Amino acid sequence: MSTTIILDCDPGIDDALAIAFAAGSPEIELAGLTTVAGNVELAKTTANALAVASFVGLGSVPVTAGCGTPLLRPALHAGHVHGESGLGGAVLPTPSRSAEGGHAIDYIIESAAAAIDLDPALLPKRVGSYSKGSGQKLGIAAVLLSERDLLVLDEPTSGLDPRARAFLKAEIKVTHERGATVLFSSHSLADIEELCDCFALLHAGQIRHIGSAAELCERTGAATLDAAFLKAIE
Repeated sequence: MSTTIILDCDPGIDDALAIAFAAGSPEIELAGLTTVAGNVELAKTTANALAVASFVGLGSVPVTAGCGTPLLRPALHAGHVHGESGLGGAVLPTPSRSAEGGHAIDYIIESAAAAIDLDPALLPKRVGSYSKGSGQKLGIAAVLLSERDLLVLDEPTSGLDPRARAFLKAEIKVTHERGATVLFSSHSLADIEELCDCFALLHAGQIRHIGSAAELCERTGAATLDAAFLKAIE
């Protein structure tokens, strides 16, 4: 199963190779490219991203420009390493398209929102105006964007419609596949059975089981997790 990513870059010879490697990897589905100033100026890194993407067969992958300067210091470019253009003297065909409109930061945020079915039109609005489900989606999006190695979620599927639940479970699986641990509480045995390598069953202040759903079914002799749960709390 491939992992969908947005590649933020400043091509540069090194990031030009990163784009090419991403294009050739069966483990990566490249959803978009975003650019910042770095190795060379923003206009050049964006032009280079467009040129490299088209050259390696990523002509349909959107490219969105971001920040032209660092937040806390003046820009320092590395043309002495990467050449005047940023590609070390390589000359690629001129791409037939331009960068997308808007800012890369907005694109990344809107993509994260869309990944859990949160309407991007809600993002400029006050959180207090959100429905319960939309507020839940916003909190989940913020957690997923952190890309920490440990994510803690409290009943993440509560208040979500079936479509959003499916999107969230897909994102939890992707997060797990990148090596992170997702710890969440839930009253949904179906979600636990689908998502959890290991879970703790807490009842009346006592832990009645720690292990997989299959192990609980085997221990209780039950055919389903629902039946196993009922036996475990007797």
